Amino acid sequence: MLQPLWGGFNILLLNHYLSPFAWCGIVLTTIGVVIAIKPEKTLPQVDHQHYRKGVLCALAAAICQALGMVMSKGALNNEHMSSLWAALIRLAAGTMTVALVVAVFKSSEFKQALTLRGISGKQWFFAAVFLGTFLGLWLQLGAVKYTDPAIAQTIFATAPLIVMSIGFIKREPVTNKMLIGGLLALIGVGVLLAN
Repeated sequence: MLQPLWGGFNILLLNHYLSPFAWCGIVLTTIGVVIAIKPEKTLPQVDHQHYRKGVLCALAAAICQALGMVMSKGALNNEHMSSLWAALIRLAAGTMTVALVVAVFKSSEFKQALTLRGISGKQWFFAAVFLGTFLGLWLQLGAVKYTDPAIAQTIFATAPLIVMSIGFIKREPVTNKMLIGGLLALIGVGVLLAN
C-alpha cells in the first residue's frame, strides 16, 4: 500500500502532480483493500531478524517497482513505443538477468526450469506465464502509458479483491469486513475513474 511512493516519484521524475480528487480515490481504495485483506486471526510470531529482512526486502521491491513504473511511463511517452514492445523488452531483460543470477549461483533449478523436468501440470504453468507474466505486464504498461502510474498502481492493488470475488463465486466464506473493504475500494476506484 505504497501508492504515495508512486505519486512522489511521479512528481520527482516526471514533474506530474495528481489532483486532490485523485488522491481521495487513492486513499479510499487503499483503506478498502487494507480492511478487506486484514487477517481475522492473529498471525504466528516470527523471528524478529527474519521479519526485519522480509520488511526491508518488501520495501526495496516496492521502491524498485515504483521507479520502474514511473520510468516506464517516461520512456513510453517520450519514445512513442508501444506497450507490447516495452513488455517484450522488459520480459527479455528480466529473463536474461535471472538466468545470469541462477547460473552464477550454479543452481540446479535453472536446468530444471529450462527443461521443465519434474514439473507437473505444465499446461497450467504455461497458462499462468501467459496470463500473469506476459499479458499482465503488457496491460500494466498500457495502463501506465495512458494514465498516471499512481492511479494505475492503486487499481492494481485491488487484485486481492478480485481473488475474493472468485472465492465468493466458488461459495467460500466471505466476512462482513471483506464486503465493507471491497465496497470502499470499489468507491475509491469509481472516484479515480470519475477524475
